[in-house]
Amino acid sequence: MRHVATGDRNAYDRCIFQLFDHRGRALLILGLGDCPNTGVIDAYATLRTGDTLHAVPLDLGVELLTSLPLAVGAGYPPADDWQHGTWRGRGWVDRRTYDLAEPSAHPLAGYGVTDHAARFTLDGRVGHGIFEHGTFGRHDPSGFTGFGSVAP
Repeated sequence: MRHVATGDRNAYDRCIFQLFDHRGRALLILGLGDCPNTGVIDAYATLRTGDTLHAVPLDLGVELLTSLPLAVGAGYPPADDWQHGTWRGRGWVDRRTYDLAEPSAHPLAGYGVTDHAARFTLDGRVGHGIFEHGTFGRHDPSGFTGFGSVAP
C-alpha cells in the first residue's frame, strides 16, 4: 500500500492466491501480507495433497514497481464515473486523465481492486509479476465495519 489512510500500526493488506488440481488431489494456498506502518511483509504457503498438509513460512522480498487502482478510470467498483460493463450506446467513447499524485483527489483509489507490478526475491532468485488485491467493505469477523474501515 503506497498510501495508507491511517497511522495505525495494525493496518495491513493481505493477498491470497489459491491453486488447485481440478481432480481434487492437491490444493496450494499462498498468502502475502503487507503491514506498511511497521515495514513488515510476510508470506506463507500451504499445500494439501491427499491427507497431508505441508506449511512453509517464506522469506519473500517484494518491491512494488507501480500500481493501478482499477476504481479510477477502469470502471471497477466503487468507481463513480462509470462502471465496467455498462452499456452507454453505440459509438460511446470517453477519455479522462487522472492525476494520482495526490491521494485525496481520488478517495476511492484505495478501495476496490488494485493491480500491482512487483519484483519478488526468494532465496536469492528474482522474478517479476503482477498481483491483484481487493478491499470490499464490511467483514465483521475481522472488525472491518464498513467500506472505508481499516484494521481495528
